[in-house]
Amino acid sequence: MEKIGKDEILALIALMADDDRFVIETVDRKVQNMTLDQVGFMAEMVYDMAKSLQDRTILYRMSDLSAEVVIAHLERELSDPYPDINNALYLLTRLVKPFLKREEFDSTYIPIVEQIAMELHHDGSPLENMEILNHIFFDRCDFKITLDINRGMDALTIDSLFKIKCGFPPLMMVSYLFVARNVGIPLYPIMLQGAGLCVAYLHNGEVIFVADPSNGGRMFSVKQLKENLQKFSNGKKWDEQQLKGTPDDKMIIWLYLDSLSHFAAVKKNEALLKILKKASYRLFR
Repeated sequence: MEKIGKDEILALIALMADDDRFVIETVDRKVQNMTLDQVGFMAEMVYDMAKSLQDRTILYRMSDLSAEVVIAHLERELSDPYPDINNALYLLTRLVKPFLKREEFDSTYIPIVEQIAMELHHDGSPLENMEILNHIFFDRCDFKITLDINRGMDALTIDSLFKIKCGFPPLMMVSYLFVARNVGIPLYPIMLQGAGLCVAYLHNGEVIFVADPSNGGRMFSVKQLKENLQKFSNGKKWDEQQLKGTPDDKMIIWLYLDSLSHFAAVKKNEALLKILKKASYRLFR
């Protein structure tokens, strides 16, 4: 990554209105070699300038360039078998909030992660540590599910949910999983026939119990889970292989991207939805 100063960024912005192919390709190459912070700074400058312009072409072009840089970073992150979930979720949030700085994103979740980490027992049982996680997340910090469309729309990204401590069930699940992974609790999303998407505590590739973040993290033993699922199996033998799983943070990353795409569609934000669909295709095709 080359170091680019403010004057050079201003010069690049001035060139963005030029429709000459050579100029377009030159600007694209320059922007793609910039750091995320530089791209964010440039995007913010373009946004401020575009507010006083009738022609929004530069704004749309900057949005596409910014997204392309972020998606390229995401591709590199997810090429690792064990991606950094914090960096991946930050980058996905940048697709929605192009000016968001990493330290601003981190500041929204680190306080709760630190609280939980301080109180977890390193030699505690899975059940004990889950009770600590649930107590701090749902009772002390008072995170709540909402189905109210107006309230829920205030938290479309994970950093916003951590600020207002309220959100729709899909994003609450992602936030709950994200915090758990940050404190070393092996919670992962799995699909179960008859139950849909569940949050499972995995140990040596097997489900120990499941938790329901839509209900204060309420936990169900494998025995309870089997009994409940059998009731809704219409007499079919329930496949116990479903209670085996591979720990994979990429599923959490996909869930977050899917949640962002859903809300972009609900808000009828076609430009953002196009960017998120491109990210989904490039990252999970």
